[in-house]
Amino acid sequence: MASGTSESLCGVWGSSGSDVFAVGAYGTILHWNGTTWSTMPSGTTVWLDGVWGSSSNDVLAVGDEGTILHWDGTAWGTMASGTNANLYGVWGSSATNVFAVGDSGTYMAGTIRHWNGTNWDGIGSGTFYGIGTLYGVWGNSANDVFAIGDSGTILHWNGSTWSSLSVGVPDVRLEGAWGSAGNDVFVVGVSGTILHWNGTSWSTVSSGTSQSLSAAWGTSSKDVFAVGDGGTILHWNGTAWTGVSGGSSRSLCGAWGSADEDVFAVGDGGTGFHWDGSSWSGMDSGTLNPLFGVWGSSTNNVFAVGGSGTIRHWNGTSWSWMSSGTISTLHGVWGSSANDVFAVGYSGTIRHWNGTSWSGMSSGTSENLSGVWGTSSTEVFAVGAYGCIRYWNGTGWIGMTSGTTSRLSSVWGNTGNDVFAVGSGGRIIHWDGVSWTQMDSGTTEWLHSVWGNSSNDVFAAGEYGTILHWNGISWSSVWSGTTQDLFSGCRISPDEFLVVGKGGVILRSISPACEAELQPYAVVFSGLGGASNLAVSAAPGCLWEAASEASWITVTSGATGSGDGSVGYKVSMNLDPERTGSIRVAGRRFWIGQKTATQTFNDVASGHIFFPFIEAIFAAGITAGCGDDNYCPEGPVTRAQMAVFLLKAKHGPSYVPPEPTGAFTDVPTSHWAARWIEQLAAESITAGCGLAQFCPDNPVTRAQMAVFLLKAKYSSGYAPPAEAGVFADVPIGHWAGPWIERLAAEGITAGCGTGTYCPDNPVTRGQMAVFLSKTFGF
Repeated sequence: MASGTSESLCGVWGSSGSDVFAVGAYGTILHWNGTTWSTMPSGTTVWLDGVWGSSSNDVLAVGDEGTILHWDGTAWGTMASGTNANLYGVWGSSATNVFAVGDSGTYMAGTIRHWNGTNWDGIGSGTFYGIGTLYGVWGNSANDVFAIGDSGTILHWNGSTWSSLSVGVPDVRLEGAWGSAGNDVFVVGVSGTILHWNGTSWSTVSSGTSQSLSAAWGTSSKDVFAVGDGGTILHWNGTAWTGVSGGSSRSLCGAWGSADEDVFAVGDGGTGFHWDGSSWSGMDSGTLNPLFGVWGSSTNNVFAVGGSGTIRHWNGTSWSWMSSGTISTLHGVWGSSANDVFAVGYSGTIRHWNGTSWSGMSSGTSENLSGVWGTSSTEVFAVGAYGCIRYWNGTGWIGMTSGTTSRLSSVWGNTGNDVFAVGSGGRIIHWDGVSWTQMDSGTTEWLHSVWGNSSNDVFAAGEYGTILHWNGISWSSVWSGTTQDLFSGCRISPDEFLVVGKGGVILRSISPACEAELQPYAVVFSGLGGASNLAVSAAPGCLWEAASEASWITVTSGATGSGDGSVGYKVSMNLDPERTGSIRVAGRRFWIGQKTATQTFNDVASGHIFFPFIEAIFAAGITAGCGDDNYCPEGPVTRAQMAVFLLKAKHGPSYVPPEPTGAFTDVPTSHWAARWIEQLAAESITAGCGLAQFCPDNPVTRAQMAVFLLKAKYSSGYAPPAEAGVFADVPIGHWAGPWIERLAAEGITAGCGTGTYCPDNPVTRGQMAVFLSKTFGF
């Protein structure tokens, strides 16, 4: 199913087949209505791990930092949990009897919170020492509840106290539980562990897998599913557990993409997958040999290399065999162009593609080579066993002193003078253009892949789900959410990367140069839209970018920043059903919800040509209409009205000009618009209509409006470029020609039709709304 998100999803619950909630990373909450998944504003960016509800209007989601959210059928709200502990599981017997479990922030201690319908510190709450973190909770009734976690812990609630149950698996982490009755409960955990409770004692059940299992659910005692790492899906038929085909459990060894909607992953047994931006689909690579590396110059020119000298080529339609000229296993592939590709492998093998055929190159080594990367056709690095590094200068391969005997698995660089190589024992070395030096990785795990975005945004991945990040100063560990070995990573867009590994693991995540906190976490706009700002809190030197993820949300300022900053954004009017979008900043999402616009004025229905513009200036506080809940869109705009419109648009809806002094003979100080008219003159936007008069009741012409708008937008001294004769009725030499053509060049007007502008026509109130909205960005 297409979920509409790339974030990790950790929990799911539904009241029916058309009312399902899924929660996950960075405050992600999705809702299934029976047809599609849609994003819900959660109001938080913390990781959410569990979700459960008593009904469609009473749903709870729990997560990091003691977060508990409540859905009342209309919106998600925050609940005071009484703890800062990370919460991983939630279950209840009713709306007034709910348990949430997690860690306690204290070594070898777990926490349980209980909701009694009023608060989260009711009977059954507390910290439990000596048991480790609790990951799951499930019950048969209010007096028969099981909480599970680290070190084989299973706690049981009998309605008054929690007690520990002996299960005989002291070193196993238990993560998921489900039962059909109080005497038929399954608990699943790491290394394929499945336990069964018959009402009296626990017994171990053979799962047939060594993959870690994280969740269980069923419909009856003979229809239970358990899921876990590597795409593992098991089914219990009442007698035995058997595997169910999901995606792929084969290890994936190589990944490459031309864009975030065009990604290839290859692996064991010739496994090939393609990501089209919404889903993964299997590809027939045409070989059963394992594939270890993949690279392409474009979406229609991709090379995959592997065992026994295998090289497969993708032309955009199908994979085909290529004659490599070797039977040596090939582990890495990279090119500077479609006609300059290098493949490296065992016994120092290096093959080169010139656009026509593959040929052998003398590498000068017999060591196994695992990775290859370069900056151009005359600067290529190949790395391998015993610290071997070979360098191609366009003429021949020469040896480099690496300073290590570790096996090097992968190489990547930002430039030719900023190159990273990673390998066994957590080894990371760096080339500065002069020499290779050791770096402190902080790990001893084997690192299989290195890739990056810039000199201060580099990633390495390896054994047991290890992911490290280089920020330009030091390497730090990044939580991957898996314990599977990771073999290859690549950047698929400026701020996203993909990692693949053992058991068919595919991770897709954001690659920020640093972390940032956003305030607020989420907002809801009316259907009229509007503009606001988002505060970004980040460490000094933290570089971040802000990008809209919805066409109706525009970042207006602060698209990039360093350290603390602010992002300005604008939300367009919404005439469609309620919608949700987001702005992504440094790996965080700021959620924006928007309602549907409703009609404000009796005489401007939603189908009116000027409806969005009139509603926009109303929302901005520029106009309240012409009286009796009408706007009078066809009515002319007088020069007095124009003065008010322009100054409110320029200075804001709360702006009030100074008291009038009687600057114009036909505008006494008692005139309703006197202060606005005199301020317009004070700002040199107008000098009046002549002879110390302003002509307040005269209609404003379209030619005059062009001058007024541009002077108000820029300044009284603004002078537009010379006219070129764009409109048939505004000849070169027309007094307002340059102003009219500039207004058109800025997209504020397209004229009045058939290549004309109608400069002497009066401006209607509807047209005025368009002019103001487009000029000032309402």
